[in-house]
Amino acid sequence: MRCWIGMLLVLPWAHCAEEWVFLKDGSVGLSDGSTNPVTATFTNQTKATVKPEDILFRRTRGQVDQAVSKIVADLEVSKDILTHLKELAVLREAATPKLLECLAKDDARVRVAALVGLQYGWSPQALAPALKALQEEDREVRAAAFKALARNVPEMELAEKILPFADGDDLSLAEMVFELADKYHPDASLKRIKRLLDDEAGWAAAATRLSHYLSPALTPATLRLLNDDRSFIRRSAVVGLIAQLADGEEPRAKVRALLEDKNSDLREIAAEYFTWNGCADDLAALNKALEAENDLHPWPANG
Repeated sequence: MRCWIGMLLVLPWAHCAEEWVFLKDGSVGLSDGSTNPVTATFTNQTKATVKPEDILFRRTRGQVDQAVSKIVADLEVSKDILTHLKELAVLREAATPKLLECLAKDDARVRVAALVGLQYGWSPQALAPALKALQEEDREVRAAAFKALARNVPEMELAEKILPFADGDDLSLAEMVFELADKYHPDASLKRIKRLLDDEAGWAAAATRLSHYLSPALTPATLRLLNDDRSFIRRSAVVGLIAQLADGEEPRAKVRALLEDKNSDLREIAAEYFTWNGCADDLAALNKALEAENDLHPWPANG
């Protein structure tokens, strides 16, 4: 961190009416520059008198805005990303006003860059604009907004704010926020997760929380996930079937097929399924699968 602070320190500082004060404890305040000692206003709107020995460095608002504009321009073309994110981690709240100004631009690439910057240059003033960006049509803007929110807003608070999106008409947005919303606000009516299970586009999102739903009413939709090419989707489906105690012939037949899958993780979770939902008719398939396994860590002969 010291090297990035050092980079900011080499910039010339000129006293003016409004300046950012960066304190050694990591906090950042805005001062009008006219008081001695310095009186700074922080993002929570509290004011405090700052002792000179507590100040790490000071920069005018114009200097900070100029630096942030350069950072956004570079982020827009994926240039020096790691360097700039570390710089923003030093600037913190001081970067927010310029980042929000960039977020208001028409160019989606600029807005994405601004939202990436807000992951580190965040203040409470960014909450409403980031939530608004989360509802835009551009998927990259949405994803960047959600990352900025998830990094800076406490989970429980954010889950409350995005809950309307999880239940809204926009399926792609509902899919994006589903895991967090469902973590704090599970839907006893099953409507939310059923909607995702009924649309293949929502399967990846539904898979993250499927194991938390025990209702057999979800079994028909869960079985459809076993047709997906993605291993993690099929694994989640098996875990869901275990939670649902789905012991009918169709679920058992479909999971038996996974005992011969190339993916060892899928074979293992399929075997786990039968410890909960298996019956005598499944023993032949289990014994066949056991014989085919290559144990990389066999027991010693005298063990």
